Formats: sequence, structure tokens, C-alpha cells
Amino acid sequence: MNTINQANQKLSEQAQELVTAKIGVLAHELTLLLRDYDGSMQQAIDIEAAKPECDFSNKDSVIAWSKYYDANSDAMAIYSVWDKLEGLVETQKLNLMLCPCEYVVTNETLVSPRGFNSCDRVFVQTGIAIHTDERPTTKNIPSFANAKVYNVAKWEKEGTA
Repeated sequence: MNTINQANQKLSEQAQELVTAKIGVLAHELTLLLRDYDGSMQQAIDIEAAKPECDFSNKDSVIAWSKYYDANSDAMAIYSVWDKLEGLVETQKLNLMLCPCEYVVTNETLVSPRGFNSCDRVFVQTGIAIHTDERPTTKNIPSFANAKVYNVAKWEKEGTA
């Protein structure tokens, strides 16, 4: 295996380790919630059906939603953690890359998988991904059609994408 492939493999493994760590944290949180909850998971699943019914522009709808939330907050908390956990299990199946450098040059849009955002620097692997700390120019990065440059370090500093 050449050096570039080894580096790519290592970044992919590090991204998967982050997913596994998040799964562990959420599994522990879910265990604690379930230990303290006396309802069934069916109640938590039914909550998803109620979520779209709230019209936040309508005062009566918001009041009804608030009462529903207060009456079902434990089940909703369980459902929320369960949903995040389910998303991370799906994310674990993806080919991921960790972007430790300041810039990524790629031919595709960078996509943060479920359970992550751009500040985490974990993305779905793209066909081409050149990682560099030097601001990309045509002099230091070979040009190719449809190149996109992402400043992932800036996203991390700002906490937004």
C-alpha cells in the first residue's frame, strides 16, 4: 500500500473511531433514560407522528404542542437519543474521511454525515480529496475540472458551515 493510500486509510479509520465514540456516548445516555422511564418505546415512536402537527405560526397550536411536550418529555427524550443513535449506525456504514488540514480540494460537495456537522471535520468520502494546509492555488494544486475548495478550519473556528 502506498503512502497516500495509507494516509487515506488512517483518516478513514479515525473518522470511524469518532462515529464509534459517539455511538458509545448515546448508547450510555439511552440506557440511563430507559432506566428512569416507566413508559414503553411505542409511546416514544408515536411522538414522531405528532411532531409535524405543530404550526409554530399559530398560538393555539404552539400551546397544544407545549402541553403535549410537557406530558411526554421523557418519551421524547428517549426518542431523540434513539433517533440520533440510529443515524450514527447508518453513518458507520459509510466511507468517511476526516479532514485534519485547513483546506480540502475536491470535485464534489462535501457532505457531513448524519450525527456530524462541518465543524467536526468528518465528511462522506469524495472521489477526489486533496487535503492541504496551504491555501490552494493553481500553482500548488494541479487544476482539474469542477474543483471546489473548502476551508474546513474556518468552519471549525466559527462553529458553522
